[in-house]
This record gives sequence, structure tokens and C-alpha cells, in this order.
Amino acid sequence: MDGLFRRGGMWWTRLVVPARLRQAAGRREFTKSTGVHDKTIAKVVALVLLADWRRQLLRLDNYPMDDTRLLKLIDGAPALAAGDHVALGTASDALGLEVVDLVREASTGRLSLWFQVGAAAGTGYIVAADVLELVDPEVGPSGGRVVPNNQPGEAQAAVVLGAILRLSDSAEVAGAILGDGLSAVDLVALEAPGRQGWLYCPNEAARVAVCDLLVLRVELEALRARAAATVAPERVQAARATRSPPVGGKDGSVGIWAEKPFSEALTAYCTRSDGLAQALASEHERRQRMAGMMLLVEFLGDMALGEMDADTLRQFRERMREIPDHANRLKGAERGATMTETISILQATRPDYRRMTDAQVGERMQWLARLFAWLRKNGYIHADPALVLRGESGLTKAERIASERDDDTEPGRRPFTEGELLALFAQPHYQTGNGAHVIRRNERWRPFEYWAPLIALFAGLRLGEVAQLYLDDVMEIDGQWCFDVNRRSPDKSLKTSASVRRVPLHGKLIELGFVAYCQRLQARGFRRAFPELRYASGPARYGKELGRVMTKVLRGLGLPADVTFHSLRHCCNGALQRAAGDWSDPMLRTFIRYKVIGHELPEDVNFKHYTSTTVAEMARLVNGAVFELPEIAPFDLEHAVMRLGQYLPGGAADEDMGPAA
Repeated sequence: MDGLFRRGGMWWTRLVVPARLRQAAGRREFTKSTGVHDKTIAKVVALVLLADWRRQLLRLDNYPMDDTRLLKLIDGAPALAAGDHVALGTASDALGLEVVDLVREASTGRLSLWFQVGAAAGTGYIVAADVLELVDPEVGPSGGRVVPNNQPGEAQAAVVLGAILRLSDSAEVAGAILGDGLSAVDLVALEAPGRQGWLYCPNEAARVAVCDLLVLRVELEALRARAAATVAPERVQAARATRSPPVGGKDGSVGIWAEKPFSEALTAYCTRSDGLAQALASEHERRQRMAGMMLLVEFLGDMALGEMDADTLRQFRERMREIPDHANRLKGAERGATMTETISILQATRPDYRRMTDAQVGERMQWLARLFAWLRKNGYIHADPALVLRGESGLTKAERIASERDDDTEPGRRPFTEGELLALFAQPHYQTGNGAHVIRRNERWRPFEYWAPLIALFAGLRLGEVAQLYLDDVMEIDGQWCFDVNRRSPDKSLKTSASVRRVPLHGKLIELGFVAYCQRLQARGFRRAFPELRYASGPARYGKELGRVMTKVLRGLGLPADVTFHSLRHCCNGALQRAAGDWSDPMLRTFIRYKVIGHELPEDVNFKHYTSTTVAEMARLVNGAVFELPEIAPFDLEHAVMRLGQYLPGGAADEDMGPAA
């Protein structure tokens, strides 16, 4: 058996790395414990380890780096030019190296690994590193560490949400990733911020995908320079000669605007009647969108259209991930003269600042895609550099998997706590049933502010589903009032096919007067449940103003960013799981909950084809959902009608029906 040896009673195995591959492998040998004392079993475990190590060496011996990846390595990447940290997945794309190559560097100590602490691991304790004992001395730090009962040390409670902390055992974690082929790791100890020799131990272990671990940009650049120095000049010349030319070209063959700067083309698109004005009637919104796209000029320079290709747009996408969320709200010393200066200031003073979400970055990439589509349609360019990016999210594998899940599993959203729900429903209009407390001339109160949170909580409707409700969508079926969630008109949209559903109204909604309110609106000629909401172009549609108001309310109550309107839907789903009642068939109970919430049914033949339910059964589960709320006053119909009259002086004639009009 190759390299099988004993250490402390445990069997280990070793494989020596050939001299020609040691620099690429970053080590002289592979070693790992088999984890067993029995030699017969150890031989079997060792065979698996050795086979994996030999596959890695074979790959290093025959690594086929294509011309594009090679030139990324030689030329460097704009994505690594600014900021302090970058995810392994992003670094892999930028340098033309595989994630496993970067992990291998970390296992030798050439790269340190870092982690940005999320909500799940944001609270814990700071303890002295020398107090901790290894769970298994034979395995080492990667096997875990504990505080001994007889020497707890000085532990201090800490909140480090959003902080970027270094792994206390980067090399051991990287070695475990390589040895076990891990795609994700559980982090239980990180270096404490600002306290050398101390560790931060979260209350809940942080589960993180390998490609989401962070590395220092300066260390990556040093790695790139070392690797680039080993490539023969002849190989680089051959790669440059065979690389496909970019989409552009200054001879005009790719379009009559090939030499026009991006800024001029963008100005034309945003100001011409056949450009952005067709999609956005508001001049203010057009200026905002133009400013967002003009950041490409700030970050990458005012390039000629003929010089821009898909990689240009990818570079811009990576730079946008550094932009602070709601940058327009920054004040004083936090805000620089340019976005680049602002980012630098925040990285120095507030390294945990909240950045643009992936959805926001994706939205801005869609703006650019529409711009280039317009340029191509008009013959200004003959090739669209944004076309190649269709289907690309720019996300790591773990992020892509998360984005494909149902919206209730997305990170950054959690249910309200009991105290947070009490705070939300203790607002004045829930105590009086009206908006009489809003008396300032520049402030408004509208009926949706009372009903939308209640509908999301008691029926589990999404924000967009609430906003686009028609009065005809509130109907009586078999004696039970229901929401009919549909997309029967062009002004409606739903997340998935499973979102089409009928949800019984919880008795609390009827008790507070929702059905009576809908009937009053119908009698006055209105067609929508919330006629005060205006239709907006883009995915938000009727929900744009609702989302803005709810965000303002939640932040005004001091609730954290991971509590959103969608968190009410989380609460509803949880309450349905705990709803009281005698359900002899647990599968039926689960089936009804999926139907109410609008989730895709599990891949089970019984669920898909042999399970059904009635409105009465659904109503029984919905009404079994109970929440600890303060006393809520019934809705004041007369006051609501008066407020609508102020907002829509023409009555039903002023109701915005969007494309359905």
C-alpha cells in the first residue's frame, strides 16, 4: 500500500507529488488521516484518497488552458483592480483558473480565506483562541474545537453581521475541501475583528459554498503574476494571434456608430422618442436610468461602441457588485464626488456596508441589453455584445441554485418575530381603522396601507399578487369567500404556474371588513381592489408604490433589512404548518398548504395526480392559522372612500388599468 503509516494509533496515508508538479500543486505531498484504527478498513479508505489525489495530479499534468483563459491570466482582470475581497467563483472567472486551483493555493498558505458573515451566523461569542481544545487531536483544527467545561475563559457576546472575517484555519479548511471534494463547508470559528489571538464563534455554524468563500484581491494579483511568469512568450503570442477579434472595429464594418463613444449613444437612446421614452414616460425616471448606465463610463472609460464586447459588459457587472445599496441616501463624508470615490470611502470606513443585490445588478444589465438591442435594431451596430450574456447571471453556482428555489428560501428574508409583528400592527391606522392621523399637506394615507400587510399575513399573497387584485378576484365559492389569484388580464403577472390558485379568506379579514370594502368599491364603479396604486412599466407593475411605502414603514420601525414585506408570507407559511386541527392525512394537510401558498408540488405521484381538496378543507386550514397581534380596529369604510376621493377626484374614471385599459 502506497504511503500507509500509523500516527498516534490512527492510520494515515501519503502520496508524494512528482517534482515537476510541485509548484502547480503547491505542495510536496498529500497526507490525510483515514480516520480509523483498523488497518483493513484503512486500506479501503486510503485507496479512495489515493485515487482522488492521482486524478488531481493527472489533471495538473495535462491541464488544457485555452487561449481565452490564458490571456485572462496574462493580462489581468478589471474585476481585481479595486476593493479588498472577491469570491472564489468570481476570482476563477477573472483569472482563467479553476476554483480548485485557488483552493490548492489556500491549502499551502499562499491565499487566506475569508467569509462575510450573514444573518444566520451574525450573533455569537468572542473567545480566546488558546482556550479552545481540539475535538480530535489526530484530525487537527478541521475536526472542530470546543471550549472545555472546566476552563470557559472570557467569552463575550458579539454581533458581527455583515463583517468580513478571516478563517482562523484557512489552510486546514482548504485541505479538507481538496481531500474530501467538498462543495460547501461549515464555519465554526473565525478570527475576531480587531482582536489578535481571539476567535469569533457564531451561535449557528455558517454553511457556505466553497465558491462563495472570499480571498484578498492583492493576494490574487500576486498569484496571477507568479502564474503568468511561468508561461512561455511564444505561447502568449500564439494565443493573441488566434483570439477572435472583439465585436467592435473602427472601420465602420460593424455599424455606422462603431466609432461613436458609448456616452453619446446612451444620450441618444435616452432622449430620442423611439428610444427609452417609449418605455418610460417619466423624464425623472429616464434621467435616473441614464445615470445608472453612465457608470460604465466612470468604471471602464468612454469606449467606442465598436470596441465593446461581452467581456466589457461582464467587467461592468462585476464592478456594480461593489456599488452601495441606496447610494443616493448616503450623506456627508460617506459620499464622494464620484461613485468610485464613494466605494473607496465606504470600503475604508464601513467595510460591512450593504451592496447592491444580485437582483439590482441584473436589472441594470437588462437596461444595457435594451440599449444595445435598440442600437442594433436601428443599424447603428451590426452585432449586439449583450446577446451573449443572455442566460448568464454572473452568479456563483451556489447563488444560481439558491435563485432557482422558490422565493421563500431566498437568503436575506426571514419571518417577523413576534415583537416585530406587534410593532407593525400597532401603527395608528390599525388602532383606529383609518388614516385620520395623517394630516400634513405633503403626506398621504391610502387604504392599501391598512390591507396589504393583513392580506400577506393571513393569505400568504406576494406583494405583486396583492397589488394587482381585481374586485372580481374576491369571489364567493361554495359559500366561502376566496382570493382568485390569476393572470387573466395583460396588466397581471405571476411568479410561476403554481401561483395560479384560489385562497380562502381568513375569517379575520372578513371580520375587519375587507369583503364589505370591495363591495363598496364595486358599487362606485371601480374595478381594482386598490385603485390608488398606479401601473408602472417593468416587473413591479402595480406593486411599485406598495413596495416603496412598505420599505419606508419597516425601516421607520427600525426593523433590519432582512425583514421585508415578503416576510409576512413567511409568517403565513409557518402558521399554516402549525395550524390547529385534526388532520388524519398529513399528506393532505401539506398538499393544502402548498396550494394556499402557491408552491410547486413535490415530485411525488400521489401529490401530482392522486390528491385533491375542497374549498372547505382549504378554509379550515387557513382559519387555523393564529398570530399574536395587538387589537386591530375594523376598517373605516367612510374614511377610506373619502381618502380615495382626495387621491382620485374623478372616481373610477381616474383608475389606472395599465395595458388592460
